Amino acid sequence: MREPYDRPEYRWSEWHTEPASDSFDRERTGRKLQLYMEVSGIRPRDIQNYLSLSCVQTVYRWMRGINIPTIDNLYAMSRLFHVRMDDLVGSNPDFFYDREKVEQVERLMAAEELREKGAA
Repeated sequence: MREPYDRPEYRWSEWHTEPASDSFDRERTGRKLQLYMEVSGIRPRDIQNYLSLSCVQTVYRWMRGINIPTIDNLYAMSRLFHVRMDDLVGSNPDFFYDREKVEQVERLMAAEELREKGAA
């Protein structure tokens, strides 16, 4: 029998294993998208044009929680609304978040940028 973390629908961490589908709440993501659109005065057709989508129904499916935007569309919409991608995605609040690891990566990125500036 295969271990749970060997299955593609699971991701593994040293603390727990959970189905990847549990980390996104499609309905919550759709509702957040609706609210950001309302606050920003942006209509579904505006998003369709901004993302060069073939039909506006894609946006409506996101808003209803039927589908979830791809990562490139989430990124583009985060730029459109001037928010972080995480702010657009309705994720499971119990999802594990390793702030220390994020801060470590940010420090390493800053150090690399300083080295690049010093070398230029």
